[in-house]
Amino acid sequence: MTSTENIQLRETRIEPISDHTSIHQTNHGTIFYYVRRYPSTLYVKWKGKVIHANLPADYTSNDSAHGDAFYFATHWKIYAARFAESDGITISCLRDRIDGEKFHGHGLCSRRTDRRVYVYRLWDDPYEEAVLIDVCSKQFKNLALRGVPREKAIFFKNIKPEMPHPTVAKLSDHIIVVTVPNHLTICNQDSSPSCTFRAMAITFMFLIRTWLYF
Repeated sequence: MTSTENIQLRETRIEPISDHTSIHQTNHGTIFYYVRRYPSTLYVKWKGKVIHANLPADYTSNDSAHGDAFYFATHWKIYAARFAESDGITISCLRDRIDGEKFHGHGLCSRRTDRRVYVYRLWDDPYEEAVLIDVCSKQFKNLALRGVPREKAIFFKNIKPEMPHPTVAKLSDHIIVVTVPNHLTICNQDSSPSCTFRAMAITFMFLIRTWLYF
């Protein structure tokens, strides 16, 4: 028997978050709060206490959570922040910024080598795990890099405000373009074969390897 009873969902406000604050949750459940206005602060709330991190002075806005850590960049280095109850927030340097390396926000980077462009994430090895952008540069007009899951580069294109729903296209074996009429938010993990994104107040999903679209 299929029930047709409507279930009412109730909203519970846990805490107010300012427009200047972004929230990043690790796979272990730790939530990092980053306040983007000066002076920038990074903190974790634990058992009723607010635990702050000592951030480098030249912190940039390129950051994202992955695995058990929160990753961020400065003008010269890439860092990882981890939280443990015994140690608080510890920050370690992953590597120096590569000469000519560009930051694209959302923890994404790119670099050009021998006229080839590679894209990757802050936590990836920029030489071993980067995705080669193997199409003509003209095809990237008005495109913005928004994700690099499962050895694929996902770009979004914001056009056609009258379009009824987003579209997904493959430019090459490694490049996916999502066309949407407004802002796109991507949520994905490497452990998942699907990519989930939100546009027009609706959540969509497609399978990265098989191209099934929901």
